[in-house]
Amino acid sequence: MPRSIIVMVLVASSASLSSQHIRAQYRYFLAHDKPVLMLLYDQALPLPDELAHARTIAYDADNPRKCFDKLTFEIMQHRR
Repeated sequence: MPRSIIVMVLVASSASLSSQHIRAQYRYFLAHDKPVLMLLYDQALPLPDELAHARTIAYDADNPRKCFDKLTFEIMQHRR
């Protein structure tokens, strides 16, 4: 993975969190001390313990622009 990737944005849904490929990707980020931001598409979804400390943003279908703005803000916080 290139060093220029500063943060992973994980759309947390039942499909994404059950994917072996997705698990491998976020575990790679965590192992390399890179932040993982989660956009919670399904807020009732139980999250894996290893993502317990990840910053989360709840997706709001009624106000997707607000979610986008929050996500952009969080990404900008991780710029070096």
